[in-house]
Order: sequence, then C-alpha cells, then structure tokens
Amino acid sequence: MDLIKEIIIKDPPTKYIKKVTKRREGSKKKNLEDVYYLTANLFYSSDIHFSIRSKIVNGMKDFLFEYLDDIPKLSKMKMNIIYQRPSDGFDLDNKIYFWQKILLDLFKEPSDGDVKRALKYKKEIKSLRVIKDDSCKYVNELNSKYEKGPHLIKIQIFGILLDEQQKLF
Repeated sequence: MDLIKEIIIKDPPTKYIKKVTKRREGSKKKNLEDVYYLTANLFYSSDIHFSIRSKIVNGMKDFLFEYLDDIPKLSKMKMNIIYQRPSDGFDLDNKIYFWQKILLDLFKEPSDGDVKRALKYKKEIKSLRVIKDDSCKYVNELNSKYEKGPHLIKIQIFGILLDEQQKLF
C-alpha cells in the first residue's frame, strides 16, 4: 500500500469544556465548567449523556475535516497514529483509540442505519466516504505508537486507490 496522506496536528485538543450554570441551595448561580477528556473513556462512560458525547464527536469531526478533505476513495487502507508528548505519563491506548474511532467514522460511508437516524433527528452526517465501511475487508491494519517530543498527533494513511484496484482485474 502507498502512503496516501500524512497529517500532523500540532497541539491537538485533549479535552472538551462545557460551560454550565449551577445553583447551590441558598446561594447565587455559579458559572462552572464540566470537563470531558478526549479519551476512549468518553465512549464507555455511562456518566456522559449521549447528547454531550454526540456534540464532542461531531466537534472533533469538524476539527479533523480541514486536515482530511482531499483523501481519495480507497478500496483498502491501513492507518498509523503516532501520539507525541513531552512526557510519558498517560495511557496511550486511551488517547489513540479516541482519535482512531473518530477518524474511521469519518472515513467510512454512512450505513443505512446512520442515514435513518440522521433523518429522524434532522442531523447532518459527517463523512468523507473514503472507504465503504470500517470492517477488516477495507481496513486491515491499525497501528499506534508513542514518541517523546512536542505535543502532536501524526496520522499516516496508506491505501490502494479505488480506481487502481479496479484496473487490476
């Protein structure tokens, strides 16, 4: 597979902050913040309402769109994600999985279920339609790595162009 695109995101976001106003008994309203860290835990925590999770995921898809807008359609792909930070005191799989999940959701074509939900809730589908879906039939390798250095994410997308695959047969 050929390198299709390498993206470097300097100082990527690590958290989502939601401003909230809470009232404490016998006191005035206080402006507070709810902080959600951009890790795999966001997808697994039962403490996070689905609307907040959806807002964060869609916000990150919008953030990534500017880096990914020119990726061609692929018949098969693999992806490397290199997460770089000055320190090593974090959980690599939690950090990587968050970004990997968002990227693969952006790359795949929306399923019939995705389309039905979008129509039902009048929501936009955010997809680059690079691959048919994110099954092993289309994505056969995902790699992650930590490197010490300034905070950044390096994403390497390798693939076979859809047109190339068709010409072989």
